Amino acid sequence: MLFNRQIFLASFLSLALFIISGCGSSDSNSETSKSPDDNNSEQTVDSKSPTKTNDQNSESINLETAAIPNPAAKGKKEEVKKVDPLIIKLRNIHALRRSPFPETKDPKKLAGLKLDRYRDVIDQLMPIIGKTLADPDRENIFLESIRTMIDSRLKAALLGDQEQIDALFADAESMYKKSKTSPAVAKAAPDAGLAVVHFSHAIARSNSKKIPEFTKQARLFATRFPKYKTFTVPLLYSAAWSAELHKMNDEAINCYTMIRDEFPDTRQAIQSTAILRRLTLPGKSAQISGSTIDGDLWNLDDHKGKVVMVVFWDSKTDQFQNICPELVKISGHYAKNGLRTVGINLDKDESKANIMIEKYNINWPQIFYPEPNKRRWNNSMVVYYGVRDIPAVWLIDHQGIVTSTNVKMKDLKKQVESLLIKKQKSKKRKK
Repeated sequence: MLFNRQIFLASFLSLALFIISGCGSSDSNSETSKSPDDNNSEQTVDSKSPTKTNDQNSESINLETAAIPNPAAKGKKEEVKKVDPLIIKLRNIHALRRSPFPETKDPKKLAGLKLDRYRDVIDQLMPIIGKTLADPDRENIFLESIRTMIDSRLKAALLGDQEQIDALFADAESMYKKSKTSPAVAKAAPDAGLAVVHFSHAIARSNSKKIPEFTKQARLFATRFPKYKTFTVPLLYSAAWSAELHKMNDEAINCYTMIRDEFPDTRQAIQSTAILRRLTLPGKSAQISGSTIDGDLWNLDDHKGKVVMVVFWDSKTDQFQNICPELVKISGHYAKNGLRTVGINLDKDESKANIMIEKYNINWPQIFYPEPNKRRWNNSMVVYYGVRDIPAVWLIDHQGIVTSTNVKMKDLKKQVESLLIKKQKSKKRKK
């Protein structure tokens, strides 16, 4: 019978993991202007092993290249330290991994050469993993081998090898289960889990429909390996931001909530709390107030009974300049029907904001603080609601309830009219 090579490899690892705990052991034992914080939101997974940063015993082994003489043996025949043959095999495998690929201008051919290399490496590593898994004296060899295998499998998976994709996920699951009974596996399990998240992230970046899988794997990694928050928190934040950008609010909320609740002492937890305040704002009343560019004070509470449009913007955002004429038109046309508009400006320089206001004949008030340290992304309304992407248009009904914090221009006129009709009907009922 012919066996599928990669399924056999995954099965081999699973069998080896089973053997270490003894027969019958139980498993139970992803142009607008964006917040500067978003520089951290699209991180790829660090290629370093999470366990290497947290466990001194999990450092890469030193591959010895020669026998080591014993300087203490004076007048005696030098004792020679014997090099483990598995170390020599590992050294040769690393040499293979570092060797250049044959030159070719054909991308498909190059991908094929890489896949062959990664599969070859995995084939050579499997016996080493099997021989060292149950040997405490060879734990470092095991860790180096299995991490190298995980890295090779991930690279093959990213090239689209479905067999390796399946094996990548299977290894992560199997290693997590066996980490409860095997100290050696426990040190490598985070690497396997991180590889799955890395893969999911890469796929989500090229296909937004895969973002839910990325958020799922980021949350799973955080649940299983919470102590590795150096990796976990940025992963969750990246997953949340990816989901939010693609309007997958439920997915985003799940990730932001996990950061807030499980990692409260991080900077991202503070940011997540503000973002959650915004994402869950529709259906609730908002708190919007502040100093205006004219030196007055503007407060949402002073406009009860009116439909309010809130516009977050700055002068250097091209997209705002594209939509500004339509915003001015809608604001002016429906003002007589009870629409009020307020801008929240994120410019650093007041003169630039004024140039834009004059250019487009913007006649609504602008919340803009006189204090320089309260401008740009430090605007109190921006900070409080975790606004990260501008321009943004919010709508608030005549009762002070937020109906949307992400109105699209193609829908704006229709939504404004709907809220004004609702307001008018409410007024008639009161009569």
